[in-house]
Formats: sequence, C-alpha cells, structure tokens
Amino acid sequence: MAHTAGAPPTPLDAFLGWLEAVTVASRDGSAGPAPSGGGSSGGGWGGGGPFAISAVVDVGATAAGDLEALLTCLAAQPGNDLEVLVPVGSGRAGGLDAASADDVVAGFAPSFAGRVAVVRSAATTPGALLNAGIDRATGSVVAPIDGRACVTGEWASRFVDAHRSHPSRVIRAGGYQRLVGPGPRGAPVAMTRAVAEAASVFSLAAHVVVDQLPLGCYAVPAALLSRYALRFDERISDGVDRGFATAAAMLAGVYDTGEVTCVRQCVAGGNAAGTIEAPGPAPTPADPWGLLSGVPVLVAPDDVIAMLEGPAPAGSAAALDAELIAQVSRLQAQAVALGDDLERATAERDEARGAYREIADSELWRVTGPARRALGALATARAGTRGRVRRP
Repeated sequence: MAHTAGAPPTPLDAFLGWLEAVTVASRDGSAGPAPSGGGSSGGGWGGGGPFAISAVVDVGATAAGDLEALLTCLAAQPGNDLEVLVPVGSGRAGGLDAASADDVVAGFAPSFAGRVAVVRSAATTPGALLNAGIDRATGSVVAPIDGRACVTGEWASRFVDAHRSHPSRVIRAGGYQRLVGPGPRGAPVAMTRAVAEAASVFSLAAHVVVDQLPLGCYAVPAALLSRYALRFDERISDGVDRGFATAAAMLAGVYDTGEVTCVRQCVAGGNAAGTIEAPGPAPTPADPWGLLSGVPVLVAPDDVIAMLEGPAPAGSAAALDAELIAQVSRLQAQAVALGDDLERATAERDEARGAYREIADSELWRVTGPARRALGALATARAGTRGRVRRP
C-alpha cells in the first residue's frame, strides 16, 4: 500500500521506505524488520496489565484510507503495550461511521486488531468524540492523534520512555505537516514538502499564538487526566479544542523529546478540522500580547473572551514584560556608557606610559642621570639628619 506521505522527499524518507517494507508483515501478524534506532531500551515494553500508552484517534474528516494508513503505522510499533481507540459518532458530517471503521480494523492481523477499539458514541463534536475515547483509555499516557497523520516506528516507544523518566510531565515530540490536495480516485496527493509544524522547544507564549501541541505530537499522563478531570471542550464544533493541551501543559509542564515522530496531512483550503491554507514553521512571537490583540480566537458558544486593545493593564504579564524590557534597555545603555569611560581611561593610561617611555629613553634623561641621583642622595641625607639633630 502506497502511503500518502511518500512523495515528494522529506526528512522521513528512510522511515517511509521502511514502512512500505513492513506493511505486509504487519498485516500478516509477523514481526517484520525492526526500525533502526527505535524502540524502548531492553528490547520491548513488556506486557500484561494496563497498556503503556493509549492512542485516541480524532477521526475528523478522516476517510477510510487515512485511517488505514494511520493504523498501519501504529501496527508497526514494537511491543504490544499500545492500544488504539477510534471514537466514531453518527451525527458528524464527513467523519467515519462505525461500520467503515470496523471494516478497516478487520483488515489487520488479530494480534493488532485486538488492541484497536472502535468506540461508538452519540457525540457529534470533535471534543466529545475524543472524550469518549479518553474515557475508555487504560494506558499510563494518553496521546490524541489526528486520523490523517502518519507516524514513525518509534512514535509510541518515545512517549513511553520519556514518560518513565518524567512521569508527571506532558511529553512532547516534534511533528511535521504537509499540505495535500485531492488526487486520482480521491486519494490525497502531496502539494508541498513536509515542514516543521512547531518549534523544537516548547514555549507557552508561542503556543498561545500558534499551536505548539498539535494532535499526534504530545501525550498526557493518565493520572493528570484523572486528578484534574481534564477533557476536551465538547461545545466546539469546528476544530479541536486547544484548551485541553494548554491546561495540561500549564498544570504539569512539558518535556520535549527533541525527536520528530509524526507527519500530519493537512487539506488545502476550507474550514474543516485539520485544514490549513499553507504549511510553515511556527513563529516564536516577540510580543504575544500584541499578536493576540484583535486576532479572532476559536471559542465555544456562550463563552466571551475580551481581547484588550491598546497598552496592557498594569500588573498584567504583558505590562511586567514591557517594564523588564525597558529596565534591561536602561542597564544596557549604562553598560555602554561605562564601556566608553573605560576605553577613554585606558587610552589616557597608554598615552601617559608612552610619554614616560619617551622621556626615559631621551638623551637629556641619560645625561642628567648623575645629577638626579646626587640630588636624591642629598635629600635622603637631609631627611636623616633632620631626625637626629636636636635644636638648642
């Protein structure tokens, strides 16, 4: 099966070639070749009991072929501690129905298909469907993922390994996105090369402006979801709620793995979930407050968000940031002035040393040397005599 992530060339070419080689093996239930440099240490994740990681698929406008491609990637993950939850509903336009999802899952080997659950739900919004999957998840970490994504053979193991070393953190991996359009027989065709979807190091300020936690690129500890009852906003009908990942990041902090393990396919144009106008690297805003001013924000019905115009109010983070920047500028100016003073003093010192050397090396200084030494000796003798002679 040819994957839609296969052309044009991207930094994941090696993975895609390997993925083509193991596709048939994954469906037959054989182990297939191991991905280079992948997997957890110790040759596997172990088994038994709750799963190590639960992948919850956002079907969105996912077609059966997209889900098949994603499940093929997930079937090639090493070990058997990955479970996949595919929540589907009856009232979401453009999404998969339960029968189509069941047919896709049935095409895989029982060893993998037995770990894939099609979760039927009456929900009709992206957040509600994802919540239905989260409620069924048994993994130690939960990773929501776009139904049109492709992942590397180490996608799950990287999250699991990072969770073991940082059990209380949100785990974040790098991701790529690529613009696709309709191709022959409805199959998506790549329109651009894959580019980095977010900065390599997480920044909450940057995340406020541009999504730094896209689906497929982060995993949340199940304990955090349970303790704070974190769920997606079920009222948003156009797109996936970013507040879920933002709240998790603010509560637990983020650990970056520094590795790219996911490619997200984005449809050119339109307003459906998972669509963009053109891919590109996410900017790091120098002034998040200024960038946010007047920018429309995706909110749930009946929610009101007032975006302040003009200067930030006193005591706000933006005002404190501006004050610190001004103070740093003043200190920098003082440092420049001190540097100028030091440079002038150094020049004067060098000038005085040069004048002294010029005098010391002159003929006049050499000729008058005996007289100067005699005068010095006389002055010393007078000083000694003055201390010993008593006046009558």
